[in-house]
Amino acid sequence: MADGLALSASASFSGKFSAGFMKTHDGLRLRYALFEPEAGLWRGTVVAVQGRSEFIEKYSEIVGELNEAGFAVATLDLRGQGASDRVSEDPYAGHVEAFSDFTSDVSQFVDALVRPKLKGPYFLMGHSLGGLIALSLAASGKSHFDGLLLLAPFVALHRRQLPEPLIRLLASSLSVLGLSRRPALPYRPPSSFEDQFLTSDRQRYERNLLLAKDDPPYLLGTPTFGWLRACLNETARLRKPLSLKQVKMPVLLIAPGHDVLVPFSEQVATGCRLNARILALSGAGHDILQERDEMRDRAVAAILMFLDAQALNHSECAAPRREGPVSQRQ
Repeated sequence: MADGLALSASASFSGKFSAGFMKTHDGLRLRYALFEPEAGLWRGTVVAVQGRSEFIEKYSEIVGELNEAGFAVATLDLRGQGASDRVSEDPYAGHVEAFSDFTSDVSQFVDALVRPKLKGPYFLMGHSLGGLIALSLAASGKSHFDGLLLLAPFVALHRRQLPEPLIRLLASSLSVLGLSRRPALPYRPPSSFEDQFLTSDRQRYERNLLLAKDDPPYLLGTPTFGWLRACLNETARLRKPLSLKQVKMPVLLIAPGHDVLVPFSEQVATGCRLNARILALSGAGHDILQERDEMRDRAVAAILMFLDAQALNHSECAAPRREGPVSQRQ
């Protein structure tokens, strides 16, 4: 693990942080970063598991907000994306051999770097694919966190073209035939703001495009058939009736009402199964933390109030709690 990797100069990070590479069980180098609050403010640590095609610099805003509230943030670029090593020969093809590679990487990151270097209590937060990874870890019963935050978790695939079971069958069949590393669709450059459906905030969307144009570029094209097989098999597994019984920790789930990637109803159903505190954000797109302020501010407020409540439960010397309700079902 080599420290000292600089983050993109165009990203706005302040305060104390360290960055480097972690070597995985199969020899890949994954970029990570640890961001610390001021010493007198420390209230816990949030492990942020990124979504597909995301990267550390994209999280600069929420990192600053969490640090200001007294929470350290630890995150890593998932295998095959950001500044981490690619798994496929095609640098734009998001690929994973098995879903357990994702969960194994995050577990290794937490055990080898987060817990030894950052103070608890520890919270697991995942967006989109990161939400699926975080949920899978929590459901395993082997990862011990003090709270789980799921932001637009990838618990099912929106039926925009083909039903999910058919896509899963097709991806599995083609993977068996040796095509697991082939992209499901030809590569297309990132969409303009008008042609995308993740956020209604032009400034944040275009800022992220600029951040992603590093060397090599961070943004991915379409996933491979192997990625689809691995991830859709995991969503199907976690929808089974008893699959979440090992999740004992408090849960906050934020579901965007205008999510065209993950069905809103499936997100809410997952939250109900987890007995989660659910915030439904009407009008918000899938990329919650990159939305317009009027929607994003509500999500961030819910995140901070949830963390405040859990930090108070786990620390006798926590900072004073913010005014207002701990959470709100909407």
